[in-house]
Amino acid sequence: MTDTTTLKDMERLRKVSARLLQIDTEEAPDYQMLNEEMLLLSEAKFSVFNVYEADGTHFRTMAIAGDHGILDMINSYFEEPILDKRWSHDLIREERTLGRSITRFETLSLLVNDILPSPVVEEVAAIAGIGETVLIRIEKDQVMLGDFTLFMAKDKLFQKDTVADMFATMVGLVLTRLQTQQSLQESRERLLERETMYRALFEKSPLGIAYHKLEHDDNGSPVDSVFLEWNQSFQKFIGRNPAGLRMSDVCGERKADFFQWIRQLEHQEHAYDCEFRTFVVRDDRWYDCLAFLLRPGTFISMMIDVTEQKHTELMLTHSRELMKYIIEHDHNAIAVYDRDMNYIYVSQSFLRENRIDGKDIIGKNHYEVFSDIPQHWKDIHQKCIAGAVFSAEEDEFIRTDGSKEYVRWECRPWQEADGAIGGIVLYTEIITDRVKARHVLRESEEKYRLIAENASDVIWVLNLDSRRFTYMSPSIFNLRGYSPEEVMNAPIEHSFTPSSMEVAVKTIEKGVLEYISNPTKEVVVREEFQQPCKDGSVIWVESSGKFRRNSKGEIELVGVTFNIDARKRAEEKILYLSYHDSLTGLYNRRYYEAELRRLDTKRNLPITLIMIDANGLKLVNDAFGHQAGDKLLQKTAAILKKQCRSDEIVARVGGDEFVILLPKTDRDDGQRVVDRINKAVSGKKGKTEILSISIGIATKDDASKDMREVFKEAEDDMYRHKLSDSASMRSRTIDLILESLYEKNNREMHHSKRVSELCGSIASALQLSNDNINLLKLAGLMHDIGKIGIPDSILNKDGRLTNEEWDEVKRHSEVGYRILSSVTEFSEISEYVLSHHERWDGTGYPQGLQGEAIPRMSRIIALADAYDAMTSDRSYRKGLSQQEAAAEILKCTGKQFDPEIAKIFLENLPFIVN
Repeated sequence: MTDTTTLKDMERLRKVSARLLQIDTEEAPDYQMLNEEMLLLSEAKFSVFNVYEADGTHFRTMAIAGDHGILDMINSYFEEPILDKRWSHDLIREERTLGRSITRFETLSLLVNDILPSPVVEEVAAIAGIGETVLIRIEKDQVMLGDFTLFMAKDKLFQKDTVADMFATMVGLVLTRLQTQQSLQESRERLLERETMYRALFEKSPLGIAYHKLEHDDNGSPVDSVFLEWNQSFQKFIGRNPAGLRMSDVCGERKADFFQWIRQLEHQEHAYDCEFRTFVVRDDRWYDCLAFLLRPGTFISMMIDVTEQKHTELMLTHSRELMKYIIEHDHNAIAVYDRDMNYIYVSQSFLRENRIDGKDIIGKNHYEVFSDIPQHWKDIHQKCIAGAVFSAEEDEFIRTDGSKEYVRWECRPWQEADGAIGGIVLYTEIITDRVKARHVLRESEEKYRLIAENASDVIWVLNLDSRRFTYMSPSIFNLRGYSPEEVMNAPIEHSFTPSSMEVAVKTIEKGVLEYISNPTKEVVVREEFQQPCKDGSVIWVESSGKFRRNSKGEIELVGVTFNIDARKRAEEKILYLSYHDSLTGLYNRRYYEAELRRLDTKRNLPITLIMIDANGLKLVNDAFGHQAGDKLLQKTAAILKKQCRSDEIVARVGGDEFVILLPKTDRDDGQRVVDRINKAVSGKKGKTEILSISIGIATKDDASKDMREVFKEAEDDMYRHKLSDSASMRSRTIDLILESLYEKNNREMHHSKRVSELCGSIASALQLSNDNINLLKLAGLMHDIGKIGIPDSILNKDGRLTNEEWDEVKRHSEVGYRILSSVTEFSEISEYVLSHHERWDGTGYPQGLQGEAIPRMSRIIALADAYDAMTSDRSYRKGLSQQEAAAEILKCTGKQFDPEIAKIFLENLPFIVN
């Protein structure tokens, strides 16, 4: 290609060169001017000036000159201005232009095809009329500084190689000078920045820093140093201003070490070949000191407060020693290993349990000490070193001698200060004794569980925190009808009556306070309670318990409950009977006397005392038996109780005596009570008794009066009434007895009447007085009154009586005597009735009297009774005739009957019988 550079071009180049020389090196060049000059020199249609960054990886478009239509088209395709655009280095273009200052491209696409798609490039070239494209490199020492990219018109070739190359070289010099100046400026700025930074570090640093100049002796050897510069931290550390001081003035106890270091400096070839480092203690604080040569004749010293670090190191050392001591003397077996399973620490228990005590194994390998360790243990060790944790609460361990031990163990990694795993810790504990004890305990618990579940008493555990039963033995069902689950699921209040719940709370609270104050003492509580049953009834129980703490530390009460309901009922009955009369239900003498002492005070005056006696009790007992007498007393008691208020004291103080004690009651009010009682008793009559009482009354209205005197007055008053009341009652009772006897056995009524008539006839034949005849007739009528006490089954028996029954019948003469003797008007005939079964020969009953010792009236009754018995029909026999009866009487004369009376009877038999 022909170079068309002209002299005119060279002249223009000279002028441009002169202008470039005038450019200030501290100012950026006029890139647009340079690009336009290249456009003129090259006669191109469009020119682009690119400048490379210092690292050579990117370049930037600094100027554009030429046809603005081309520029607009390019900007539109990039959708942004390309001026000042930063581009990545194009390796393809680098390869095409390498080693050449000027490179021609026939078409635009050959140059920019990697930047824009070919169709776009071809369209731009066609529209803009671009033909050849030229790239002119701007280099300095083979370093790419930039380029001029020229777009030639279609009909024009680039022919300005010489002038363009020379211009590019001049521009390269400008860019090189600019980059050099920029580099120097950046270096100065960086240096200033670093100086500022180092000065700030020097001034503000917590390190104490000082700059020293060495002093030499006459032989040129260093002997000391003076301070040239120092920071505030250094001055603070040494405690004074270093101005005018030498290093030897502040070295203290380390002066000898410092001088030794100073003497070594003269033999050093390089500044950093010698350092001096030591620790200084000043005012109980530690300082780490460092000194080193900076350059010949000068050195720098630095100090830092390491007191906390030293304390930490001392604490760490102490901690390690303490840990070693603790581990060695721990009761548990502990071994600490490094990552290679070498021993670091071991406890004495570990040595003992593994039977290697007395051996020094620190630093030795675990697998060498125990060469027979199974592989699965080695696997566990390696997994722990990798970060895992393994443990077992109860593991079997077979020793080399074949014995079996139980072991609790844990294996876990330990960490270094940086968090890295440094090894493992193995905790082991021989728990053989504990396991055996647990087995024994389990057997014992099973035994006691069986005892608890089969015991008749209820065994329970009460948690005082939850106020719930946590255990209840099955026997609760037999006691209260509830299942154990029902009781455990219910609040504790459901297990007690309200009053017993209050007692339970107080008892437990008192016991808990004692237990907490002295946990080692066995605190036992015992109390009686009432508990509700499922059927609605309430029973008495006695519970006793002992406090303990469970595995959670909660206080529990473990106890046993047994049924005392029968005992409590008996106690209540005993207590009731101790103050009550068991027959009538009234208070007894003991209660009466206690209340009398309690009430005998001035504030209770007047006090009225009423004495009551049940008339005819003995007569009723004799006639009808003690059951009838008891009934008489019960009826009397019921009337007395009914006629008195509930707060008035009614008591039975004797067999047939009652007392009514009326505090704050005068005599008039007391008399009204007496009147009510008499009215209630009047006319009361039963089948076996006539209710009759005698009442006396007295009042204490003076505090000085003795109650015994009042009692005596009431008793005397009662006996006065009894004299008139009792006789009438007894007479009426005799009539009642006869009525009852005749009602029980009609035959006895006819028998008694016939005997009475026979007695009167015999008495007439014996020419007795009319009084005696009447008396004898009355005695004959009542001679069998004692049969009222004979059971109906015997009295009405048709067949012969047994010996026992006959003995019961023979008692009637004595019973009749007791009945009749209790009534004054019948006391005389009672003697006749008593002896009417005596025999002349002394073989009769009940006294075995003989002959004249038998009352004559009794002898007459005996003959009349025997004759009527012989001549009366019985169910088991026919009655005898007169002649047969007379023969029998004659036969028994002198044996059973009085001979004289029998003779008169037989002589006058027709008269007597008729």
